[in-house]
Amino acid sequence: MPYYLINKHPVFLSWARHKKITEEALKSKDSDYKISSVIAGRKETKEAEKIIYQTLKSKCDKDPLRFYSDWVKFDLIGGEACQNVWDLLYDYCSYYGYAYLSDLRDFSKKLIDDYMGDSYTYPMGQVFAFNHYVKPARWWWRYTHRMNGRTLTVIIVSKNVTRLVGDLRNFKIYMDNLEIICGHNLEIHTSQSEKL
Repeated sequence: MPYYLINKHPVFLSWARHKKITEEALKSKDSDYKISSVIAGRKETKEAEKIIYQTLKSKCDKDPLRFYSDWVKFDLIGGEACQNVWDLLYDYCSYYGYAYLSDLRDFSKKLIDDYMGDSYTYPMGQVFAFNHYVKPARWWWRYTHRMNGRTLTVIIVSKNVTRLVGDLRNFKIYMDNLEIICGHNLEIHTSQSEKL
């Protein structure tokens, strides 16, 4: 699910929020249209995205403070956090442009999943890598320390995610004994009881 940019605020739609806004925005449409709007590449998909955008925009124009608290900020706990961590990090990568997600399966596992029809359902809800670009502290370090193109990789096990809180510009991911702060910069904190 893509994020929407409403009055310079990126709006991340969790599964529950996406369902809610879709039902509200497309309530006048028939069931055939609603089914067609989910299929990628259809003209109904683009139309539905525009209708959802207009619905969010009108909510923001009516009451900006309430819109921010109801739609921009999020606080997902438990199973809802596990279910939405892939989409949230994907939108974060898309918004800032200096991180990406990658699949950790080996070639044989990918081949089996492709054959079984599970190739698109694997990452969501299981294990994936969150790769964040590391910028050299000094411009000349790119040449003296060969730091061009370095990334930091964090392995995310979705079932260990307990909470997602913040907004798309700056949010926290709470996991077992680990806290990841995703904003303009990336921070990783561990609890005092566990040592890396």
